[in-house]
Amino acid sequence: MKINIISETELEKFCDFENFILDKENVKKCGALESVIVEEEGAVLARASLWNAENRIQNKKTGYIGHFAAKDKEAGLFLTGYIKEKAKEYGLEYLAGPLDGNTWKQYRFMVEDNKNPFFLEPYNPLEWPEIFAESGYEVIGEYYSVKVTEPEKKFRVSERIKKVRFYSDLIIKKADKENFGKYINEIYDISVKSFRNNFLYSEISRTDFLSLYLKIKDIIDFDFIFMVYKNNKPIGFAFGIPDYNEGLYKNKIETVILKTLAVNPEYHNFGLGAVLLEEFHKTAVDKGYKNIIHALIHQSNMSGKISEKYGEIMRKYHLYGMVTA
Repeated sequence: MKINIISETELEKFCDFENFILDKENVKKCGALESVIVEEEGAVLARASLWNAENRIQNKKTGYIGHFAAKDKEAGLFLTGYIKEKAKEYGLEYLAGPLDGNTWKQYRFMVEDNKNPFFLEPYNPLEWPEIFAESGYEVIGEYYSVKVTEPEKKFRVSERIKKVRFYSDLIIKKADKENFGKYINEIYDISVKSFRNNFLYSEISRTDFLSLYLKIKDIIDFDFIFMVYKNNKPIGFAFGIPDYNEGLYKNKIETVILKTLAVNPEYHNFGLGAVLLEEFHKTAVDKGYKNIIHALIHQSNMSGKISEKYGEIMRKYHLYGMVTA
């Protein structure tokens, strides 16, 4: 086996890896220090990219390993060993991953029950987290998704909460396609305030943020974008999308995914997250959905405590890290 550092002219070889296809233009612009493949007799056996991270972990200069894929454990271990040594050469004292440059993009490994992944869920063979563990990585972030069945039976608190004076001048409305740009800009403003203290948060430009949503604009169900305004100021949102993957293996879609829920930190402690959650659930029931997934919750996130009251944990994910010295 040998390592090949990929140039722009070889991106197809890097990106077209079995079922784990990457967008060539995104990889070209991703800002990685290196993107490499493991080859043997002309066959690509593994791939990964290495980034210099904005964040420091354990007060150490940190890098990220992402775009990871491997056909087998031997090739994966060979690759992670190479990335560790290259990280040292770049002066990186700590490595975290899998993480494709920043947490606005793909990151985390699914670590159990990888059958029937939902739409936009991180997906990987269960051998990949084993490769990281055997390479010396330890778990530094734990996440999970919650599945709510029979959501029509789960309405709990919102009507009582809404009687608080705070809600007297508060408006919750659904977005619409005609004003897509306006709503996504408002979602950006709320997101950068709400997520700023999240683990491994990094800044994202408004342009890059908008491009993430433009990619899925045509498949968004705008009934599942809720905006919250107080005194005409946007202060929170919930964003969801049908589980289009479910249609591939069941020939029908009975599940909707609550992908993101955020409230401006200035308006925490008023129960607004719970109110948004129930508005989302009610719409799902009205539209005939039988299941709701609360997706990719960090273990320390208080919203997870709310989600667990409505359903059960369906899947877990890990983020890994290691000292390179």
